[in-house]
Amino acid sequence: MEELSQGKSLQETFPHLELTGALREYLEPARVGEIVFDRDRGDLCVHLTSDRWIHKKHIFALEREIHSQLFPDVPIQVHVAEQFRLSGQYTPERFFEVYRPSMLQECRENDILLFYALRKAKLSFPETTVVEIALEDTMITRERGRHLIEYLTGVFSERCHMPVTVDLKWEKPAENKITEDERFLEAAKNIRTRRGNDDLSAGGETVSKDPGTTGGESVDLPWEEKGPPENDEKGGGEKTKKKKTKTRDDRYPDLI
Repeated sequence: MEELSQGKSLQETFPHLELTGALREYLEPARVGEIVFDRDRGDLCVHLTSDRWIHKKHIFALEREIHSQLFPDVPIQVHVAEQFRLSGQYTPERFFEVYRPSMLQECRENDILLFYALRKAKLSFPETTVVEIALEDTMITRERGRHLIEYLTGVFSERCHMPVTVDLKWEKPAENKITEDERFLEAAKNIRTRRGNDDLSAGGETVSKDPGTTGGESVDLPWEEKGPPENDEKGGGEKTKKKKTKTRDDRYPDLI
C-alpha cells in the first residue's frame, strides 16, 4: 500500500483531470482525504469527502474519467470511496428519502440481487438511531437479507457518519411472489451473460460499467423506478469531454 496525497481538491490532486458540466459542479467542493494504491491488486482508491451528498452516478462518472483521462493504458481499477459530512438538517430518515435512488443505482451496479432486495424493502425509522427493514420472505430476499443490513449500516454509519442500528423483520410474501422472483432471476442471469460476453469481446481490457447497460446496450429490469427528484441535483449523468493528456508515466511515476 502507498499513500500518495491527502487534503487537496480534485483539481490540486489531479491537475490534468478535466471535469465539466454537472460533474464538475457537484465534485468541485469535495476534498481528497487520501489516495491509496494497492500494487498487488492493481487498485487505486480515492477517498473523497464532501459537505453535501453526491449522487452515485457522479461518483461512477468520476471513476471513469480518472481512468480514461489519466491512466488509459494502465490495467488498474479506480475506486472512489466517498464520505459525507452533512448538516444537522439530515436525519437518517430524511437522508434516505433523498438518497434512495442513488443507493438503488449503486446496488444495481454491484449486486443485482441486493438491488432487488432494497427495491422491495420497506424502511421505517422508529427512533433517530434505529432503522427497521420490513422485507417479504422470498428466496431472493432471504439470500440477500444479511447483505442488505450490512450495506445500509455502511451507508449510514460509515459514509454519512450517522450511527444506526439496522433491524430486519420478515413478512409473509404475496401469492405471486414466486413468479416475480423467477422473472427477476432470469433478468439478472441475462445481465451477467451479456456482461461476460462484453468482457470476452474486450480482449481482457477493462470495460467501464454503466448501471443497467452492457456495452452501450440498455438492459430492462423488472419493476424499474425513477424515484423522486434528487436533492441537490440539477440533472445528471452529463458526460465530460475527453481530452488527450500526457502519458501518466511523466505525471505519476509512483504508479509505474
